[in-house]
Amino acid sequence: MISIMMSNATDVPPPFDILPVTARRPLTLERGAALFRQGDPSGAVFFLHDGAVDMIRHTEAGKR
Repeated sequence: MISIMMSNATDVPPPFDILPVTARRPLTLERGAALFRQGDPSGAVFFLHDGAVDMIRHTEAGKR
């Protein structure tokens, strides 16, 4: 399980600490879940608080 962002203002390192507290939302994902997929529109910045994330890109042929 990974935790992506904290809601407590004191837990966020610079430069993320300038974001308003109302813009910070904790997000927890189970192992193997996708945070986003290639081609998704961007709408957030993620700060990894705990855990690990694999960044995987697939070719047009479907290879990793």
